[in-house]
Amino acid sequence: MHAIQKVKPGPGLVVGTSEKPELGPHDVLLEVKAATVCGTDLHIYYWDEWASKTIKDFPLIVGHEVAGEVVAVGENVTTVNIGDVVSAESHVVDNTCFQCRINQRHVCQNTRILGVTRSGVFAEYVAIPEQNAWKNDPSLPLPLMAAQEPLGNAVHTVLPEHSPPDISGMTVLVTGCGPIGLMSIAVASELGARKIIASETSPKRLAKAKDMGADVAVNPLEEDLVEVVMSETEGVGADVFLEMSGADVALLQGLETVRPGGRVSLLGLHGGKSVPIDIDYVIFKGLRIHAIIGRRMFETWQLVKGLMAKNRFRERLQKIVTHQLPMRDIDLAMKMLKEGEALKLALLPEF
Repeated sequence: MHAIQKVKPGPGLVVGTSEKPELGPHDVLLEVKAATVCGTDLHIYYWDEWASKTIKDFPLIVGHEVAGEVVAVGENVTTVNIGDVVSAESHVVDNTCFQCRINQRHVCQNTRILGVTRSGVFAEYVAIPEQNAWKNDPSLPLPLMAAQEPLGNAVHTVLPEHSPPDISGMTVLVTGCGPIGLMSIAVASELGARKIIASETSPKRLAKAKDMGADVAVNPLEEDLVEVVMSETEGVGADVFLEMSGADVALLQGLETVRPGGRVSLLGLHGGKSVPIDIDYVIFKGLRIHAIIGRRMFETWQLVKGLMAKNRFRERLQKIVTHQLPMRDIDLAMKMLKEGEALKLALLPEF
């Protein structure tokens, strides 16, 4: 089959061929219909410090956000049928470690991730465990099916606890309006947030934040974010702070402006750098801080399903997927994403 692979350490990817996946007894084989590109894929493409520390096995088929049709099933598969169109939970877990046994599969000790530590989805076919296949409403556009995986990150960020807290009536600060940041704005808006304040340095992304439901859009290079948040909240501060950017200054400003007793979700990565935080300040504010990784399996997917059933929400999400390209144009796709020409980009299995 055709596939996009990282064949050796260093920048770039290769469009070539690979063996068609073999099925285990509990696996399903997907014919890829669409895949969306994640920031993780850019890290792998440009081969930054994180990628060089993480990717050890070559060649590796990359990509982890996918929509595909089931074309074959293993002999012990019972819940997925040939012809189903599914998305994939990208974290493959062992189901036996301590975390899995207490229903914390999203932090399984032995997680393997599609396109990172096991074969991925930028290919004609991919094999995934039966339990990782999420059946879709056939009316859902294929790029949105694929984008449910990062949407799950956004939902997990907005609602991080096992029994999700109510976001309705809350003032929410979102720093960083990349695809998942924009998704989190749409989620918070749909779930009844009273006011959403978005912070982003890119004018194009800031305008998109308004489309997603942000009430106030702030470019922190032009305005004092702390002053804006405190003014918009009558000096109280934001109830909820969602850090999506990975920028040190955004993290520190958010911690300053979230109200005492408020809730913080951290999704943005800081590239392995240490960030100087006054822990005493955080403690005396009584903040509830959540580190976000993946999606709760599979509670978050159920929440995603409910959101995607709403036409208004779907229409907002479609505005985030700004471009579609054939997989053979992976170099152009990465260039468009890096330079900000595309926001969320879908790849079609055309080689």
